[in-house]
Amino acid sequence: MTATTEPVITMSTTATARTVRSGICSTVPTSRGGCWRRENHGFTSLPLYVRGGAVIPWGARTDRPDYDYLDGLALRVFPGGEGTVDVTVTTPDGRAETFSVDRAEVTE
Repeated sequence: MTATTEPVITMSTTATARTVRSGICSTVPTSRGGCWRRENHGFTSLPLYVRGGAVIPWGARTDRPDYDYLDGLALRVFPGGEGTVDVTVTTPDGRAETFSVDRAEVTE
């Protein structure tokens, strides 16, 4: 996978240019891969690019980074995967829990 990102940061926006590989590549919010993109984003709107079949732990809180990640945890499964994968989530206090996820069960 070849990806080029050259961010230009100003006081109001971040401009990025990147190549996203072809095939299934999702973002949050959703878009498709396989093209050159030049976009302007505020600091709170940068897209999250994920590979097909990625499983991303999604926390329930947005007000602080240090909380019990297992409380209200959602595992987001993106299109393009198959089989199962184990995902381990570790909280700031060191507790860890492992989840077995079927990557065919795509979430919205």
